[in-house]
Amino acid sequence: MNKRICFVSLNNIYLTPYINKYIDLIEEPYDVIYWNRHRMKEDIKAENYYSFNLQIEDTASKAAKLLGYMKFRMFASDVLKKITTTMLFYYKQVLVFC
Repeated sequence: MNKRICFVSLNNIYLTPYINKYIDLIEEPYDVIYWNRHRMKEDIKAENYYSFNLQIEDTASKAAKLLGYMKFRMFASDVLKKITTTMLFYYKQVLVFC
């Protein structure tokens, strides 16, 4: 069985610390799910990438941020139900292995 890795980030990829170091270390195909908060085109070399395009400013209200997080969670959950992964890496500020 082939290994399949998925990286999930709550930020744009350029703001995700160390992701490129991890990508350089793996030889298996990988996917990326990320929140494109700044509505920018990113150079992603993943086999598949899924961009949640909702712009939200750092100065937005807590309610607006919470709504954005809830929408991203629903988006990421829907994507993860459709793809098969054997390892999942979730990013915010700290890497968590699930």
